[in-house]
Amino acid sequence: MLYFKHITKYDIGWIYEYSYVLAIRQHKMTTKNLTYIIILISIIGCSKTNEKTRLKNNLYERNLIGKIKSVKSELFEYYIKDDSLIIGKKMNSYSSDRNETLEFNELGLITSKIEFYSNNKVSNEKEYLYDDNNRLQEITEIDHYGKKSIISDKFYYNQNDSLVRIEYRNDDFERIMLIERNEKNQFIKRTDKVKDTVQMTFTFQYDNNGNIIKENSYLKSDIPAKLITRKFKNNHVKFEDIIQFYEYDTVKHQNIFEYDKEQRVSKSKSYFENENSYILTINSYHNNSKLKEQMWKPIGAVKYFISIRKWDIKGNLIEHSREDNETGEKDIWNYKYKFDKVGNWITKENYKDDKPSKTIIKREIKYYD
Repeated sequence: MLYFKHITKYDIGWIYEYSYVLAIRQHKMTTKNLTYIIILISIIGCSKTNEKTRLKNNLYERNLIGKIKSVKSELFEYYIKDDSLIIGKKMNSYSSDRNETLEFNELGLITSKIEFYSNNKVSNEKEYLYDDNNRLQEITEIDHYGKKSIISDKFYYNQNDSLVRIEYRNDDFERIMLIERNEKNQFIKRTDKVKDTVQMTFTFQYDNNGNIIKENSYLKSDIPAKLITRKFKNNHVKFEDIIQFYEYDTVKHQNIFEYDKEQRVSKSKSYFENENSYILTINSYHNNSKLKEQMWKPIGAVKYFISIRKWDIKGNLIEHSREDNETGEKDIWNYKYKFDKVGNWITKENYKDDKPSKTIIKREIKYYD
């Protein structure tokens, strides 16, 4: 993520954290099963009219507090014996829990990320470089698991500190992403090229309030892949009409959003085709607007699970449950934390149905003086 002051509100949502894979239309005139890898960075938008917006950096993203220098996370087996917690051998990473070391500069921007196996052998490492204006300049990644490929992303900006070009290289492969902006510095087009040949094109249209009302993606320059039209009310999106093109079919659906009095999304209907076919999501929030509970339920499916997640007021996941709609059987995973004096958790114990589920995560956090 870039330092907050360098980003405009028009970049929100269109440039993503490190890798995002977009599966696009398979067209009979193109190579089948083509998958486009789009390597971009995460950007949070700001506006001069919103002075109360909190500064966000990579520490904030990871729900970390204070001036942190580094965070080392390690996974261990554990079990209960004679009412005592026994910590066993180190485990390899799984799910979202990783054996990793993160390092940050004094602005809270990440400078390196190293993942490793239970035997401490490095599996992947990334280095983040910034220029004198604290703008992300390059990400270099080494994949130690495979053939030790070196992947690099370089970022270029205009006079308004907004992205205009991204170069992605992986061994002998290179992709160039060119970003066009209008006189308001709004992101209106992105063209992806490989060897000077256009692979994908993305276009964006705005209303008078700076909301993106049309977002279209095309194979090459003009073959539709995905078309999105948005309707806003009070600068909040009410619904999205989406047309997705595939080789043998065209799929149309909507995303519909409802908001609470604090203008937070309280309910959404995704992949909405009719009142008998959609995914229902219901949210509730803590007083500090952090997500408190989220329920996810497919409407119209024959076989499905109802999923509920709960977070504490600090934003830490404390419970995840999943209920089978046919049998009524319910699995519940709980997460218990211990915190340091600053308020960051340093141990996370995983439970299933109130019994230890084999994994405990320990974190060593170092702070700047």
